Amino acid sequence: MLVLINHKWFAPGITTPVTRLVKACIVCARHNPGKVVKTPQKVTPKLLYPFQRLQMDFIQLPKSGT
Repeated sequence: MLVLINHKWFAPGITTPVTRLVKACIVCARHNPGKVVKTPQKVTPKLLYPFQRLQMDFIQLPKSGT
């Protein structure tokens, strides 16, 4: 938004109010989510025997019409 304003008008000191406006704007936040911070991958310990570690996904299926 600031780039668009700077292309059309010369307005000294406009950077701070525009930045504050964009940070408070819900539509701006929805369309410009910002940088995604990647978390480092965790190292899992070696397993000593089969099925030592189990993983389950819990999902809810939509109700059928039958």
